Amino acid sequence: MVRLSTLVIYIGEDDDPRRNDLPYRTLHHPKTEQQKSVLRMSHPELSALLDYKNKTVVDYFCTHHPEFSQKEGESLFADLLAWMWLNKQRAKQGKKTYLFGPLLILDELWHAFILHTRDYVDFSTRYFNTYFHHDIEAIGQEHEMAEDELSEYLQDCFTYLGSQWVARRFASAL
Repeated sequence: MVRLSTLVIYIGEDDDPRRNDLPYRTLHHPKTEQQKSVLRMSHPELSALLDYKNKTVVDYFCTHHPEFSQKEGESLFADLLAWMWLNKQRAKQGKKTYLFGPLLILDELWHAFILHTRDYVDFSTRYFNTYFHHDIEAIGQEHEMAEDELSEYLQDCFTYLGSQWVARRFASAL
């Protein structure tokens, strides 16, 4: 089962029956800098984000990963942008999003993108109104996804990014 949010506007905070719900508290009463940063970020339309192309980054990535053709690199880049959009979408709902297993190649591409600092900063500010940070977990303290968490994540991938994205990114795990 997937719970999708519906936008409901309440005049007074006391009228909102969800005010004790964690995603609501996170969005309306951020406590940490990370939560405040998420609120400062805009959330572009997925289609607008996917229109962004960066041949320089894709060329760099494919040069350092010759197992990928230019076309495959472009597809990976689009999938990375979609994952970034999903990350923001899930953050609005109080959910964390991770790069793991079959998605780690997107992390490699993200590193290549970040190395092109001017392009990455321009992209981040243009589409998210702030720098889109690449957070990492300390070695030995990596998050292990529970089965229900993975199921919810995959359902969000299907819902927001589509079955083709899921098939491309998780085909090796199936």
